[in-house]
Amino acid sequence: LQKVINGNFDLVLLDVHMGKGLDGYETCRLINQAKPDLPVILVTANQDDESVNKGFEAGSSDYIKKPVSRLELLARVNNTITLKRAEHRNLQLIDTLRKDLSTAANIQQTMLPKWVYLDNEILFSSYYEPCEAVGGDLFDRIILSSSKYVVYIGDISGHGVQAALLMSAVKSTIKLMVESYPDEKTMAELFTKLNERLYNDLYIRHNYLTLLMGVVDLEQKEFRFLNAGHPPLIRINKETHTITVMDQKGSLPLGWMPGTKYDNNDIDHIALDPKDMYLLFTDGIYECTDPQGNQFGMEGLKQLLKDASMSDTCITLPFKILDYLEKNEYETASDDFSLFSFQVLKDPFAKANAQDLIKHHHIVLRSI
Repeated sequence: LQKVINGNFDLVLLDVHMGKGLDGYETCRLINQAKPDLPVILVTANQDDESVNKGFEAGSSDYIKKPVSRLELLARVNNTITLKRAEHRNLQLIDTLRKDLSTAANIQQTMLPKWVYLDNEILFSSYYEPCEAVGGDLFDRIILSSSKYVVYIGDISGHGVQAALLMSAVKSTIKLMVESYPDEKTMAELFTKLNERLYNDLYIRHNYLTLLMGVVDLEQKEFRFLNAGHPPLIRINKETHTITVMDQKGSLPLGWMPGTKYDNNDIDHIALDPKDMYLLFTDGIYECTDPQGNQFGMEGLKQLLKDASMSDTCITLPFKILDYLEKNEYETASDDFSLFSFQVLKDPFAKANAQDLIKHHHIVLRSI
């Protein structure tokens, strides 16, 4: 035992019966505690299965039955050392992958908008949590002018690294297309072009993208949007506490099939009202389950939003949803989880209140 603790060995050959003192099983147990990565092969005259199982329970990697054959000894020693070295290489590879995923997750976070953003007469708040280190959800606001913003939320099918890589490419593509599209182009034309780009340039064959995207027009006081297979926009009225699911119009997800033409009839228009908050989200919200296996569902989300409709601003809205799910032990880690809300602020008091809330939340986050 002292030699094992102080030395550097590839393997220990250990007799089971060693006369007085510790037997091989107890010695194996102690070696395993001192150096868990050091393989031990027990050498035993016992032929019964119970003795062999006892050796494995003590932590041995293998066993050799007496009388010892030279060929068997060399084969088992070689096999055990080879497996241990392969295991060590795999652990190093896993550690490297873990570090790479951590870097990728940090990069992906920088591609998402700030969790809260107040600009002129509009306020945005968001929350994002991938089910793995990286995920396939994407959302953003793109400033077109002082009175126009493109707002979108999307979900790449699948999870993990593949979805995350597609997410990065799609997000960059959307930004380039939105910024290069002239005003006379409609949202339907942009979706048609984007579908072509996804299918032909990004080679989406086994994945697809659900996307809800529109223009917040403060001059016209309306939100014009197109929903391509994504969960619907929800409008929350703070005065009447009514919840409206905007699911009257929609079309196919992007990348679903080549040549899809999106139509202006698919575009929905809603009037922007300072009394309303607007919530965009991915399906990870309503598909999460409680300890009994019951889905939260759209009805659960609507009821929760009705209870949360007293909020002065949309800043706390995503976090009230998250807080409710955590308190009721809903499993939110089985899918990517994104919430993106916005509202128009006309009242100077409401703007000042929002600024105070943002300042307070930044202080809280820094202290955490």
